[in-house]
Amino acid sequence: MAVRTARIEVSIYGHRNHWSLAPFEGGKDARSVHVRLELHGDAGSGYMLVQSPDGYFTADNWFVDEGDALDTAHEMYGVTADDWT
Repeated sequence: MAVRTARIEVSIYGHRNHWSLAPFEGGKDARSVHVRLELHGDAGSGYMLVQSPDGYFTADNWFVDEGDALDTAHEMYGVTADDWT
């Protein structure tokens, strides 16, 4: 199973166990943090995009297609093909 990684800095709203990339009611002011992204998977099992902001709970999304996972990482975090290792 292949694993790709990327590390970026983004603004996070909310609390340690309840965060978002967009403002929400009850969320704290934005805080700039590093986020480690990991893409695990293969064509047979699907792909898991794991998002781990420093100091916040990890979140994940599952995709059937690797391209969809990469597109979502780009849409959510601005990650380009060159950002992945």
